[in-house]
This record gives sequence, C-alpha cells and structure tokens, in this order.
Amino acid sequence: MSKTYPPSSSIVSGAHVDGASYDAMYARSIEDSDGFWAEQAQ
Repeated sequence: MSKTYPPSSSIVSGAHVDGASYDAMYARSIEDSDGFWAEQAQ
C-alpha cells in the first residue's frame, strides 16, 4: 500500500501550473512530442 501526501496550500499557490494545465501539457507532450518540446524550448 502506498500513501500520498497532498501539497500544502503555499506550495499549490506558488506552482507554475495547476492540475488541469499539467494534464493538458502532458497529453500534448505524448500526442506531439516534437511540437511540445519545441514550444518549451522557446
């Protein structure tokens, strides 16, 4: 059994992306890896 520990509100408020943005970015990185990483490099 593994445990998870949610981040504190101060960590969440200082994050660069929220959960929905992360999910979208992850999906794009899988679907269009070259395009995604070219964007990130800019």
